[in-house]
Amino acid sequence: MLLAEIILSLLLLIHQSKCQNLDATMLSNQLSILTNDVLGVQTMQDILNNYDYDNIEKENGGDLADTLKRSLQYKYQNAIDVTKKLVEIVKTSISNNNEMSAWPQCCEVSLDGFEDNHQFKQPTDFSKLCTRISSTASAEPHMLSEDAFNEMKTIYNQQNVLWQFYGDDVGGLHQYPTAETSDCVKYDARYRPWFIEAATPMPKDVVLVIDRSGSMSTEHNGRTLMDIAQEAAITVLKTLNPSDRVGLVSFSTEASTPDSGCHSERLAEASAFNGLGLEAEINNISPSGDTYYVNAINLAFDLLEGSSIPENQFRSQLILFLTDGIPTDSKYEVMETLLQRNQALLFKVTILTFGFGIGIDESTGILSDIALQNYQKYNLTPDTSVGEIHPGEYTYVSNPDNLRASMASYYNFISGAGTHNDILITVPYADAFGAGLLSSVLKPVRINGEFRGVVGTDIPLADIFEDLTYFKQGEYSYAFMFDKKESVQGRTLTHPLLPLTQVVTNDYSIYVHITTLERAPEFKEVYNDTISNKPDREEGQRTFVADKIIARGDTFGEGVDVVSVKTTYYWRQVEGTTLVAVLALVEEDIAQLFRQEITGNPFVYHRIDIWKPSGIVACNHLGDYATDTSSVVFMTADAYVMPTNHLEVPETVKSIKEYTNYMNGNDGTANPFRDGIRDEVFITHLIDDTWLSDANNDNVATRYSPWAGGGYRAPPPQLNFFGIIFFPRTYRVKKSMLTRKI
Repeated sequence: MLLAEIILSLLLLIHQSKCQNLDATMLSNQLSILTNDVLGVQTMQDILNNYDYDNIEKENGGDLADTLKRSLQYKYQNAIDVTKKLVEIVKTSISNNNEMSAWPQCCEVSLDGFEDNHQFKQPTDFSKLCTRISSTASAEPHMLSEDAFNEMKTIYNQQNVLWQFYGDDVGGLHQYPTAETSDCVKYDARYRPWFIEAATPMPKDVVLVIDRSGSMSTEHNGRTLMDIAQEAAITVLKTLNPSDRVGLVSFSTEASTPDSGCHSERLAEASAFNGLGLEAEINNISPSGDTYYVNAINLAFDLLEGSSIPENQFRSQLILFLTDGIPTDSKYEVMETLLQRNQALLFKVTILTFGFGIGIDESTGILSDIALQNYQKYNLTPDTSVGEIHPGEYTYVSNPDNLRASMASYYNFISGAGTHNDILITVPYADAFGAGLLSSVLKPVRINGEFRGVVGTDIPLADIFEDLTYFKQGEYSYAFMFDKKESVQGRTLTHPLLPLTQVVTNDYSIYVHITTLERAPEFKEVYNDTISNKPDREEGQRTFVADKIIARGDTFGEGVDVVSVKTTYYWRQVEGTTLVAVLALVEEDIAQLFRQEITGNPFVYHRIDIWKPSGIVACNHLGDYATDTSSVVFMTADAYVMPTNHLEVPETVKSIKEYTNYMNGNDGTANPFRDGIRDEVFITHLIDDTWLSDANNDNVATRYSPWAGGGYRAPPPQLNFFGIIFFPRTYRVKKSMLTRKI
């Protein structure tokens, strides 16, 4: 039964111990005293036995899965509708070019009108939009009209989205609402992953080839050419998405790839974690030696050949070749090598060359020949029957300070760039402002077939996944979601074994394949059904015995429990997306207390630093607010009907009074809690007499009485051990607290 899973947990302070003199009988007696007299286990068991329970009627698994699907579909469709509206807003504003408004740069806005906003996790101003215009903008950006701004305000007031933005094709960004930023000129939306993913959604393989010859130590405006090249290469690296793959080659007399890991032999997935490693490798490149092109070309193609492309998947393949000098080896040998290597790959590779520095100019023929694959000039004959040659372009960068902008524009040469016109939902990423995981819903803007940029809105995944994250149906049932999109196929979006989306602060721990978490061999059949792209497989169910890996706590050291239970997996694809929601349902008896008549005042909320009820005396315990007159209650997000809202909205005197009034039996007040929570709070307060009268407190560091519904009770004086300092509001009752039944 649900409440019968309550466990009274104990951390003992052992002052002295001599194992060689251990008296087993004495230890047994002391543990019995601690269990019954200090913890009150038998008392709690007697209390539970005195109350009646009702078996909860089991809901149909298919119906539950359909409900989850409808909820997710509604939330995603809302963001999709907003994005489509933004496209029309921007197109109308561009068409009415004479109605442009002057909007402030985000880095120059007045702070008047800024207010703290819990949803955006930073001060924002809803009375204006702001712009960020890059110093590398290729033209004067179009300024959105006042009408466009008013429509964006209306969207925010009517629909639950975060940022609305428009990144144009020349280097400008419009953002609503306004938020302060310290930098505008270095930010260029065209080089951000979300922009490039929308403009060129197909996955791509990119090999960065960087000259590290001795001449790269030449200085320009206080920086070496190597410093400038490293900055440009890292900018390219940061434009890539997890569906892309990337490799790195540096060359002088010899060519090399990173010394360790998969980066040395094949392309690496462009995840944030791999990106960090490659960024460090780029920063470690130092100049010396001559400029041998052939070695670099061979190594770049080795990386591409060593990275197989899944059958029926199209990937654009590019080499970005950067140098400040002409080759030391013969030009003929360079072109012959390029022909042999690219022909072996059916001429699928496009080469973009970039030249800068005093040893290069715009007429440097070899760099143009490499990019255009001009083999005939060297009396070389390509076998075009194996595939069509995809010419690239040579870019001479006369001012090295512009190298970053020139290299980061590589996506213009990707097949299909700017022609994609569908809605795109990005892979999740950690919000820079601390709002947890977000996903962007994007759409390219095209006017008369001309690509004019990308619009989008952000959606907090904590809100989107709320029904999945806090799904409750017994002890072992849960819900999760993964993406079946070909480029990120199997990538898990939410699962009980992953961190809550609200607490993720970086992108490095969230790229997990669903079969890593769901390890039953039979689940592979479920997975294969979901990714088959057959209409009759977009929903279904399978039943089998599966090992459930259940985390005992939040850290690696707390370990896991593994239980084998018969489980039915129900899956549903969310229409209009490539996302698959799965409900893993275990047939369990679920009991709930009959509704209790509340007497006395069983509820004292742990945040007495905000408000304390009458009769509660506050004191100082280790620098924190505490009380020695009552146990206190900590409520986890699971206990609330709207858990995400509880986590986002700051607690106030008003909200805590409402909690207290309802929990203490006043049915006329607002009730934000799930069914049965108040009864659990009431039952557990009956242990107070044992806890508050205990004469053995010297032996106890911590006691708590958790319940599976979402929360726990703690006796004095460890109030804030459970509160604002040690446990954030995103804390959930650990499995280790609920592994023993009494």
